[in-house]
Amino acid sequence: MSDRTSLYFDLLDAFAEADCPACRLSLRAVQRYLASLSYEYVNDPGERAQLRAARGFCNHHAWQWWDEQYDRLGAAIVYLDVLTTIGRQLEKVQPVDAGRLRGPVAGALRLGGASEAGAAAGLLPEGPCPACQEQAAAEGRLLDTLLAHLDAPDFRAAYAASAGLCLPHLAQAVTRGRGPAVTALVALARERLAGLRAELEEYLRKKRHENRHEPRGAEQTAPRRAVLATAGAPGVWWPPRPAGPRG
Repeated sequence: MSDRTSLYFDLLDAFAEADCPACRLSLRAVQRYLASLSYEYVNDPGERAQLRAARGFCNHHAWQWWDEQYDRLGAAIVYLDVLTTIGRQLEKVQPVDAGRLRGPVAGALRLGGASEAGAAAGLLPEGPCPACQEQAAAEGRLLDTLLAHLDAPDFRAAYAASAGLCLPHLAQAVTRGRGPAVTALVALARERLAGLRAELEEYLRKKRHENRHEPRGAEQTAPRRAVLATAGAPGVWWPPRPAGPRG
């Protein structure tokens, strides 16, 4: 078993929560990245270069940054840079003869010397969203830590009592892991999902007219937990995006 790091203890804390621990902690990593961008790195040349290449953040993370950080100055600095880059690309765009259009965007524009199939390519991102990279890298670190410690009885017991990994993160962990760790992870997932299916059946049974007077219990939250188990927490992308150089 590898040495216990801060991620080990972060995971133990996350096991006590009601959602996928990898979702919770990777989304927290994104929040911290966006906060650090606003407070420390908005003028960092490396960060700005990544944001230029990505044409800013993806839709999800752009609005997350806007809503959570309320950093209007940072947004102005970053997106002036991004818009300047886009403006330079627009200067290279040439209209295509109407008789040769091949689509609503790709056929309507052409970069000098490019074919219709490559039209407007300079307006598209040349690199991944930095916040998506941060999330993917955090997911990788968390899943590797979880797999490395599943052989520890106390850690495995805490994980078994948790909400477990959602399907997106379970699939990533199975792909990343090997041997006994994956076997244990899959066995725990099968047991957990069997229990959740039973709760959904009980939820539906109590929805029938003849059972309407029965007391309600934990099964009442099963539909939401089933969505979380399958799709992950809001903000987690599926299929996962590549980690890129941030890893």
